[in-house]
Amino acid sequence: MLKSHEMHYILHPGKGDMSYEDFVNKQYETPVMPREEERPTVLIVDDDRTFRKGTGLALKDYYKVLPAENGTTALKIAEENRDIDVILLDIVMPDYSGIDLLPMLQERVHEAEIVIITAHNITGIAVNVLHLGACIFLTKPFIESILLKSVAAALRTKVLKKYLNELGEIISCDRPEFPFDLKFNMLVEFYKSSVQKGVPVTLGQVYTIFPTFAGCGHPEEEKLPMDIDPKYLLDWLAYNLSPNEPTIH
Repeated sequence: MLKSHEMHYILHPGKGDMSYEDFVNKQYETPVMPREEERPTVLIVDDDRTFRKGTGLALKDYYKVLPAENGTTALKIAEENRDIDVILLDIVMPDYSGIDLLPMLQERVHEAEIVIITAHNITGIAVNVLHLGACIFLTKPFIESILLKSVAAALRTKVLKKYLNELGEIISCDRPEFPFDLKFNMLVEFYKSSVQKGVPVTLGQVYTIFPTFAGCGHPEEEKLPMDIDPKYLLDWLAYNLSPNEPTIH
């Protein structure tokens, strides 16, 4: 289930008339300041003391910050704090490289999103770490607003993945309270809502994840376009499916 602080990053379905452009811009704004006990946890892994301190100061009003000066310390912290939400990970450190450390951290904190930070803007490195599961690649130096937006975007990605997994469990389950027609009609309503909001996606995207519904012969199916472009799937689902009030500011 989603944690209380994660609710800050979800939008309510069917409320308001926010355009898709406004929605995309909104999701990368600085998060609302939560109560201290509800703050997401960010692990900063960097051997540069000045960078760790400056980054921690920039994040402290919005997040619980855990600094680590090297890979060994980061692994220990990850073992003791399995609820870490976002990891800022440097590439070059004395004991581990960020590339080697990334999968080891993923083993310990499965749901954390990883933001790679490095002074080396090399395309090959960026592609490699993104393939390994990092969600964002930042090149030093960067301004504070970029840091805040990147961490907020990483946290949002984490929440959307979790929400999509929970939705998948509902859609794929065989419990009698979720009959086929109900689940299919849920997807139809998601599609209709996306059209109303100007979101450029179709129900065909959902079929790529929930193939049970593709070609099922349901009467509503004939009314829906089937072109598939998965670019906006996660954001679209979160925007149309979430049961929580919008609190992104």
